[in-house]
Amino acid sequence: MAEKIHYDDNIFFMTALIRTLDDAVNLSVDADYFAEKVLEDTLFLDTSIQKLYSSLKENTHLISRDAYLHSIMKLKKAYGKLLENLLSTTGNFAAHFETMRPKIRRIAAGHLNDVNEVRKDLNEVKKSKVDNDMISYDELNFLMSPMEESPEI
Repeated sequence: MAEKIHYDDNIFFMTALIRTLDDAVNLSVDADYFAEKVLEDTLFLDTSIQKLYSSLKENTHLISRDAYLHSIMKLKKAYGKLLENLLSTTGNFAAHFETMRPKIRRIAAGHLNDVNEVRKDLNEVKKSKVDNDMISYDELNFLMSPMEESPEI
């Protein structure tokens, strides 16, 4: 049985979590209490975003797929900014994230590649829709020609 995925709600939740984590890293909280949780939630987001993105890539006939892909692209960009913030932090969390920096860099690079791939896919979809909507010269002539009156029976 196929499962129903609530893309809008999932993306909204993950976006809110990204904002919360981004704010947390900028606060002067005790990293001894919160660093592990921030890191755990950051890695959870990576896994969740990738699952959602994979689902969208597989469901090519989804009705609002283009809109969801656009939302995923924005989500991945926001997540990338969070990762950049984690990598560049000099606050209380810096020492706690030091051992994870290579992994965070790999994750960030992967999401950046995905953003570029989504952007490329959306541009191709937009181009194909425009090409399909164009009317040929013959079609235009046919549509603009006067209608012949049919003889009444």
